Amino acid sequence: MDESRKHFLLRRLHSLTGVVPLGAFLAEHFFTNAKAALGPAAYDKAVADIQGLPLLIFIEVFGIFLPLVFHAVYGLMITARSQPASYGYLRNALYQWQRTTGIIAFIYVIYHVGSTRIYFMITGTELDFDWVARTLANPVVLGVYILGTVAVTFHFANGLWNFLISWGITTSRKAQELSMYACFGIGAILLAFAINSLLGFRGGGISWFQPSDHTASLHSTATPTLATSPE
Repeated sequence: MDESRKHFLLRRLHSLTGVVPLGAFLAEHFFTNAKAALGPAAYDKAVADIQGLPLLIFIEVFGIFLPLVFHAVYGLMITARSQPASYGYLRNALYQWQRTTGIIAFIYVIYHVGSTRIYFMITGTELDFDWVARTLANPVVLGVYILGTVAVTFHFANGLWNFLISWGITTSRKAQELSMYACFGIGAILLAFAINSLLGFRGGGISWFQPSDHTASLHSTATPTLATSPE
């Protein structure tokens, strides 16, 4: 296989992994965290449901970790070799922001996974609502989460739009214009869920879901414990 053909296939695989499975996981992750607006009981139950999935380690390794490593590493290689794009102003700006948010997202994901998943695996500490609430009570950590979430969401939305173009799904100028609005609309919805989740951990946020009677009763008696800085 010649170098250009190999690069073409890797670019297509890179684009695909950004949508499936990583984009699907991002939506699921935001959806689960959105339960924080319902209070500790609802969030802890959502996390416990995920932890109870069969073959979870298989899903995490082959459905999340390996695709994420490939997408991140190859994305950094693309960024290192990238040249100024010859598009119009908007397309060129989006291209540059895609590269920039990719770097920010890469750093943020390392921090996020290291300070949660890996930390809990090493220490055996339980990831629950109160731990996250105490962590996000630190305004610096909250700012890092907001910046990282905005970068990840933009990167996904713009990547989804480019996926539709590069895979030949949207070929006409009109279709590409409409799909841009749709993709960034999806990104805006995901970002709203994510920011609302962060507010939920700080005692605010909007309850997007209608809690069951059991969850509502637990929510009425459970209150998050906030500290001024993470432990």
